[in-house]
Amino acid sequence: MKRALIWDLTKAGEVIHQHLAPHPQPFSRGEKGAESPSPAGRGARGEGKPFVAKHPLPPELLQRIRELRKNATDAENLLWEFLRGRRLHEAKFRRQHPIDGYILDFYCHDAKLAIELDGGGHADPKQRQHDQARTRHLEAKGIKVLRFWNHEMLRKTREVMEEIWHQLDERLSHPHPQPFSHQEKGVLFPSPAGRG
Repeated sequence: MKRALIWDLTKAGEVIHQHLAPHPQPFSRGEKGAESPSPAGRGARGEGKPFVAKHPLPPELLQRIRELRKNATDAENLLWEFLRGRRLHEAKFRRQHPIDGYILDFYCHDAKLAIELDGGGHADPKQRQHDQARTRHLEAKGIKVLRFWNHEMLRKTREVMEEIWHQLDERLSHPHPQPFSHQEKGVLFPSPAGRG
């Protein structure tokens, strides 16, 4: 018989005693001893993939990620609005995602695509060398790095988003319809001539 946890409460919600009691309703049809309708490996957020435990991040790195998210630039906030919730090409992006000690502004694991938005500090020769070394390291791992200046994201949003779309289209294995067709109402970024 199915059992439910019952709480005996007194005073202001204070738990005094708990015990198991028979559940008032019996098993539903197919519930008792039946196999799950979900295939093995599926279920809540499983999407058919095996569960892989995350390794905890070092506290300093986690703190830096939180600071970067909290102090995001206008360009980063704008791009995140387009990327979050699988809004672009149904690709899942993470923001301020750590890989090998580097923190990527935006990262799509399925496409192995990193997007970096750079401010004026990235024009400094030492910073440019660091950025180039970082890009080489990531590309050696099969990760494509797209770099845009903050002002490009803010002033040339359509062009930036089209470049990201085309990279996703090339790098994701499943075919996907062009999201910004001319027939759709409220088009934000129509596809350029000759591209889908």
